[in-house]
Amino acid sequence: MTVQFALLAGAPAASDVPVESILVFIGLLGIGFVVSRFALFKPRLIIGGVPFFLSGVEYIFLGMLIGPIGFNLLRATILNSLQPIIVLELGWIGIIYGLQFQREILSKTPLGHVLVMLIVSVVTFGIVAGGTFLFLQWLFPQTFQADLTAALMLGSVAVVSSPSSLAILSRFKSIKRTGVTTSLYQRMSSLDGLFGIIPFGFIFAAFHVYGSGESQILNPWEWGLLSILLGVIMGFLLYLFIRKTRHREDMVVLLLGFIIFSSGLAAFLHLSPLVINFVSGIILTNRRLPTRKILFDMFLNAEKVLYVILLIVAGAMCQFHFGFWIGALTAMFVLTRIIGKFWGFALARHALNLKVLRPTAGLGLLTQGGLSIAMAVSYAMVYENNVTAVVLPTVLLAVIVFQLTSPWLLWSELRKAGDAR
Repeated sequence: MTVQFALLAGAPAASDVPVESILVFIGLLGIGFVVSRFALFKPRLIIGGVPFFLSGVEYIFLGMLIGPIGFNLLRATILNSLQPIIVLELGWIGIIYGLQFQREILSKTPLGHVLVMLIVSVVTFGIVAGGTFLFLQWLFPQTFQADLTAALMLGSVAVVSSPSSLAILSRFKSIKRTGVTTSLYQRMSSLDGLFGIIPFGFIFAAFHVYGSGESQILNPWEWGLLSILLGVIMGFLLYLFIRKTRHREDMVVLLLGFIIFSSGLAAFLHLSPLVINFVSGIILTNRRLPTRKILFDMFLNAEKVLYVILLIVAGAMCQFHFGFWIGALTAMFVLTRIIGKFWGFALARHALNLKVLRPTAGLGLLTQGGLSIAMAVSYAMVYENNVTAVVLPTVLLAVIVFQLTSPWLLWSELRKAGDAR
């Protein structure tokens, strides 16, 4: 039995359902706006003295509820017609993340923190990718390449952390922001995604997907170089156009136009819009812009809305035909990621002689969020196979697990390190 990914499962062309799709998108936009303003990241309960947040997890469940596995309100035809919107979202998220990599910030990052990030990322990637590959080979022994690409994707996703738990706890708890552990967590949860995006982009180059009738025109190195080059070119072009723009409305038009073009071009070439726009974001943020603050505010104001829409759509895209095996792979991913972060920190602590860090410091950096989900969705839109039908729900379920458990682990580590009370 061939299980197709819900987003691409034999759906008709977008023109078959234009009005319905537009209404659905408007509805999602409305939900995203309301939720981002009034509900997202608000505490629901206080459990064990720690604020309990779902951090948007409930919107993944909402997507599942209204998607093909639930009430089928977001059926496959509608999801298929929303692909341009999803591609735009991925590009927007990529450029937002790239904007964080300013020279001023990077230059202030201690070399020790960079080395810790590198060691933890390499160890986590290796353990998760290796463990999940063996599991997928046992589950799908005839699909070596699909298993390998999926395992590399899961390893890349495992590297990425989210600063959401630390940011939220800081609002309600007394946390020493200058503490050694807190400072390291802040930098790693904001910047370690770089070490996840690099191997993630490598997947699309090394295992490039060609459409029917297409011949191999570039080798993996050339596809990788093309991805970077497109991001650099689009970043410089956006800078050249936007540097003379003073009005917010003109900026919105320019940004949407450039992100739509670059994301659409990436999708056409079977590359990741997330990766290409991430590179563009790095280029843009390191150029001198008189309107930098206005530009950043525009991106940040749209971030939460797009985050909610992404969660709902990602939930709706899930299929659970391999229900038991999805649960087993999720357990494998969660376990190997915990081991990877734990051993990675322990190795970094020993290799760099950082005795000030606790041996269990890795347990405080398990939160995952929007970037992890965006990576999984970007992967699933290009690689259609049975393995993808298993790994996308795996990432979503793992994000849910870590969103629900990581605040307590983070709080515990900060208290034991003397950075919180």
